[in-house]
Amino acid sequence: MKRLDTILLAIVAGIWTLLATMYATIPAINMPSSFRVWGTGAVLFIVLVVISALSDRGRK
Repeated sequence: MKRLDTILLAIVAGIWTLLATMYATIPAINMPSSFRVWGTGAVLFIVLVVISALSDRGRK
């Protein structure tokens, strides 16, 4: 079950990273400052994925 949590967090981190990249690079979206918020969220989720993955390894 814990491994599933890591996989789901990784998917969320990927989506947040994709959205941050889109907001930063696509001018038609017209949200140039929003990529900072989404980028910070992506980094936060990546940190959670790393912590969760390390926790998975520690329990085996």
